[in-house]
Amino acid sequence: MKRVKIDEEKEEEIAMKHLSSKERSKLYRTRKKAFIKKLERENSELKEQVRKLSKENQDLQDQLLNNCHATDEESSKRSAFIEIHPPEINKYLRLKREEEYRFKTLAQKLKKFPNDVSYSMMEQTRDDVGPFGRIRVEYLKEQFNNIIENCLPFGIKSMMYTFHKIPIYQWLKFQAGSKKKYAEYNIGEDYELIKKCRISKKGLEFFRDNNREINTTLFNLKKWIRKLVYVRNKLFHTLKIMQDFKKDKEGIRSLYPVPKDDQVTIMLNNQYLKEKGLLNPFDLYKIGRKSKDADYTSDIELTD
Repeated sequence: MKRVKIDEEKEEEIAMKHLSSKERSKLYRTRKKAFIKKLERENSELKEQVRKLSKENQDLQDQLLNNCHATDEESSKRSAFIEIHPPEINKYLRLKREEEYRFKTLAQKLKKFPNDVSYSMMEQTRDDVGPFGRIRVEYLKEQFNNIIENCLPFGIKSMMYTFHKIPIYQWLKFQAGSKKKYAEYNIGEDYELIKKCRISKKGLEFFRDNNREINTTLFNLKKWIRKLVYVRNKLFHTLKIMQDFKKDKEGIRSLYPVPKDDQVTIMLNNQYLKEKGLLNPFDLYKIGRKSKDADYTSDIELTD
């Protein structure tokens, strides 16, 4: 192929030698004109490409600017929200606001402008309020800590602490004046604190008569609180499994394989069920309803 090209160039060079100066000038001008037209055509095509790319770039900048404005507006609302509400309420209301955004606002936006909502945006909301989402877990941890911290009154905590350091029967002996073998219990500085708590004879009689019941009750309270912590950790573990069930072998969760139309249907249906009050714990978890004046002997019942 290269040989043929060289031969053609030689033939053209020989032919040019046989032309007169006038003919060669005319041929040169014709070739120059054709070359210029070719450059102009290529230039026009490049300009059109630049125009299209500029338009796409401008559209992306406008979209980014709108998102920034929306983010700034949302940030302003959240800042005002934080100033109005105390931290413990902030976490609850923030969770509800983010859930409403995911299942209502984002779903409606996805339905009207599907191209403006990327899968990464949906993943971000799931990372916030999914089964083991950051905002959800933060709120749940705080609530569990509040329950564990406040389920017992101050007086019962003090009693539990005291009888954890020293058995109640030995405490009764100490209260009665017997200090024998008291040093055998590793109570350290707590000795002075317990020593200051002197009980009257009538009070000692109450503790002596109810010794077994007090021990049993304190033991059961400690057992159920420890079980509550166990349930908490099991719950978090299960929620984390559900959050990560779409992850691949490398631990990276792939973007939603479900089409956006189906995502809209699912999210709007979730919001509908919530607004209708059909997602209450009594129906979801098969928990019995109990009147407010009923006792608490039933295993699985709650008041409204």
